[in-house]
Amino acid sequence: MHQLDVRLTRVSIDIGHGYGPRLPANVLEAFRLAVQHMQAVTLTAEVDRVDVLGGRMMATPRATLDDLATVEWAKFGLIDDDRVEPGELGWAALGSPETMLTGKNGAVFRSAGVSHMAPVRLESWDAEPPASEGTWDVVWAGTIPLTSGVLRLAFVTMGVSDNTIAVGPAGEYWLRVYCRGREAAKVGGDRPDLGGGPYEHWVMQFWPRRQGRVHRETP
Repeated sequence: MHQLDVRLTRVSIDIGHGYGPRLPANVLEAFRLAVQHMQAVTLTAEVDRVDVLGGRMMATPRATLDDLATVEWAKFGLIDDDRVEPGELGWAALGSPETMLTGKNGAVFRSAGVSHMAPVRLESWDAEPPASEGTWDVVWAGTIPLTSGVLRLAFVTMGVSDNTIAVGPAGEYWLRVYCRGREAAKVGGDRPDLGGGPYEHWVMQFWPRRQGRVHRETP
């Protein structure tokens, strides 16, 4: 338990949408009264953890998965275990993007190499996470609606991965994708017969969508 002392003259309350920890009811009521009377007050509360840093909630990882993507024709995909209903577009039918495309229960990603194996790390978070460590060639971001929340990698002719990650309950999620090693993949990834690699490395971060915009990094 942590002792939390708050001195305030202006208050902004975001109760959230069912994700992450909530403050105790007595603390929320004190905040409400402070807003109503617009006066400076001092609050003391016992909370399980202090999650506020610079006005934003600190994200907590839920799950991670390290897997290997089979890149074919310069792309690979991601699917929810619920897949799609007849007549709806699967991941492979989303198109051939310059970066990535997302749709219901799926996404497709563009590699810089034609045919190679690429390590992929998938991360589930309860709120917007910090940027992935290291230097990246590109960073892409978008949203993806999921009906089961259980994901696995998918490939053009090699089926799907045996490995899954549960990113959370059904709902809409932010997806932020990092990739590096693209220049090397342009050369080595076009000649799988020569061996070598891996060339590209990918990180994919998922967290529940809330009001507002995602903080996008630039390459």
